[in-house]
Amino acid sequence: MLSLIKRHDKRFPRLARRYRRWIAAVFERVELQVPPFGFWLSGQRDMINGTCEPAETMMIRNLVGSVDVFVDVGANAGYYVCHAFQSNPVCRAVAIEPLPANLRYLLRIVKANG
Repeated sequence: MLSLIKRHDKRFPRLARRYRRWIAAVFERVELQVPPFGFWLSGQRDMINGTCEPAETMMIRNLVGSVDVFVDVGANAGYYVCHAFQSNPVCRAVAIEPLPANLRYLLRIVKANG
């Protein structure tokens, strides 16, 4: 369905906007959960159960202990930002997310985790 909307985005802009609003509303109603790593998150099943990109996740968790600032470009829901902050609470995390729908999602996750 999403690919169909994207193909006709310019021909049917109202439909595309309604679809994006509907998706955003669905995401806002999804309950936040605590994955095995111990912070609040909502998203893909593998993020929730702790199996999302295991090598990259462990690399971030190990490397962030020796940095002052962690920058996540294209942060999406903030999965790596949460890992960085949990692994090193004194580290400043900067999340950059250009898509408005993802940004709302990211802000919800950041707020839930304080």
